[in-house]
Amino acid sequence: MAIGTISAPLREIILPILSDLAEAQPDISVTLHVSTSHDLIEMMQEGRIDLAIGRPVEGIPADMLVVELLAEEHLVIVAGARNPVHQTPPTCLGELTHARWVAHMAASPMRQALEAAFTMARLPLPLFAVELSSIYATIELLTQSDMLAVLSRPVYNSFKDAGIIRELPVVLPDILTPYAMLRLRDRTMTPAMTYLSDEIKRRAIRLSDSAIR
Repeated sequence: MAIGTISAPLREIILPILSDLAEAQPDISVTLHVSTSHDLIEMMQEGRIDLAIGRPVEGIPADMLVVELLAEEHLVIVAGARNPVHQTPPTCLGELTHARWVAHMAASPMRQALEAAFTMARLPLPLFAVELSSIYATIELLTQSDMLAVLSRPVYNSFKDAGIIRELPVVLPDILTPYAMLRLRDRTMTPAMTYLSDEIKRRAIRLSDSAIR
C-alpha cells in the first residue's frame, strides 16, 4: 500500500510506525510520499496513495473525504543560524514586514496561516520571495540566505540540534487547523489500510497524552 504525509507528523508518528512495521507485520509493504496537503489529496484522487495525513484543501468537496483529526501543529519562525536577524532578534511580526520569506505554495494551509497572522495583526503581507513545497530545500535556502521561513515545531526540532537554523522569538497565533488522516469516502479499506490507520491514530493519541502531561 501507499500513504502520504505532510512533514509535521513524519518524525513523531509516521516513521516510528514504519520502523516497527517490518517486525509486527512483515507481510505489509508501504510506500511513503512526503508532500503538501494539496498534492497528497491529488495523489489520492489519482489512486497513487491510499491514505494521507494532512488537511482538507479548498476545491475538494467535504463529502468526498473521511477526515479523522489527529493532532495540533504549532508554527515557529526560523532563520539560518548565520542570519544577521539574530543579532537583534525581533519580538513581534511588525518587525518582520520588510523581510524576505521562503514560503509554502499559496494554496497550502501553512501559507494561509502565515498570511492570516499578518492580516490579524493589521500588517501588510511581507515579500514571499521564494515558494517551495520541499522542507529540505527550504532549510538549505535558509542556510544560504537572509530569508525567513515558518516551520512546524516538530520539523524545526528535527534540525535545531544541527545548529544550522534558529528560532526567532516571535509568537504566531495558533491559526492552523489540526492535521488529520484523510481517505476517499468511496474507497474500500483493505486490512492493511485498517491496520496502518489504527496504528497512526494510536500513536497520535499517545503523543497528545504525553504533551498534556
